Amino acid sequence: MRPELETYQLIDNYLNGSLTGDAFVAFEKRMQSDAGFAEEVDLVKLSNQVVIGASIESLRQQMRADITAIDQKSMFSKVKNWSAGILLGTAVLTTGLFYVQSSKEELSKKNILNKEDATTTNTKNPLTQNSSISIQNSLPVSTSKPTKTKQTAPISTPIPSTNPVTEERTSPVVSTTPINTQAIPVIETKPAPAFVNQETINTNPCLNIHIQADITSKPSCRDQHTGSISILQNSIKGGIKPYSIQFNGSKATTKKEFYSYLSAGTYSIEIADSNGCSQHFTKDVTESNCRKTTYVFAPDKGETWKITGLDDAPFRITIINISGKTVYTSEYIDGTFEWNGFNQQGNYLDSGLYIYILESNSGEKENGQVTIAR
Repeated sequence: MRPELETYQLIDNYLNGSLTGDAFVAFEKRMQSDAGFAEEVDLVKLSNQVVIGASIESLRQQMRADITAIDQKSMFSKVKNWSAGILLGTAVLTTGLFYVQSSKEELSKKNILNKEDATTTNTKNPLTQNSSISIQNSLPVSTSKPTKTKQTAPISTPIPSTNPVTEERTSPVVSTTPINTQAIPVIETKPAPAFVNQETINTNPCLNIHIQADITSKPSCRDQHTGSISILQNSIKGGIKPYSIQFNGSKATTKKEFYSYLSAGTYSIEIADSNGCSQHFTKDVTESNCRKTTYVFAPDKGETWKITGLDDAPFRITIINISGKTVYTSEYIDGTFEWNGFNQQGNYLDSGLYIYILESNSGEKENGQVTIAR
């Protein structure tokens, strides 16, 4: 059998599914390793797709019968029959190839036309151009011949572009229907004002806490530390017990109620409840004269009674017995008055209790007691 006929029969058996087993595996490997053989298989496959129906089946049967009978006939008959078969097969193959080639050309033409239409559409549509031309409400279209359109539009929504805003070009007409487009408005959004939740504000536990307390003070003598401040725990109201106190800027907290040995001045007090809610207070300790007003001395032992005036101002002393009789009056003096227990006439007074009146030249007075011990 001629090699080309054997090859055709092998390909035909593969295509119609009659090739199986090792022959099928060998055929597949040959197609993978031999590009020319694979192309020949594709050509036979295309020819078979063109030649359909009874004619192709009849041709196959005739060729198979001829191939089988070649070895049984004379060389002349073999040549004659094979020549007829080759001519018929060549005609069928040529027809199939022509049909396939025509189909490829037709498909190629359609693809080219589709690409041109797509290019034309992209050229006419301003949204597909890399330009800064704003969208117009409509585009006029002519149906007779290519027209030159000049588009100049203000920039509404900038789009990065390498093309100028004004473009002049010729494009084929692809539709007689106006393209209606609508400019997309750019809406400027502003952040909504934050909603203030009153409940969130009220989560501060100290917002409505007002602590009250009764705070009292006693004056301090001049140049001494005899004043005091009292803060009674049971007088504190507001907040949640127990309460703590920070006195006069001290970092230490205490529950102490009485603060003594204070000089004259203003003191700060911080009272806090168990949640740490606090209230600030101030309290003044005033200054008092705090002069000694009771004296006892023994003249027989050489003791004298001494007293100073008020605010270092000139003063005088008047001494009265318990009967209300004035027994001694001094002149206005500066500094310190010293008395030895004599009356106005220079006689010793009896032991006992006497009342003194200190009167400064400003009119301020001070009363006290002085006792003479014998």
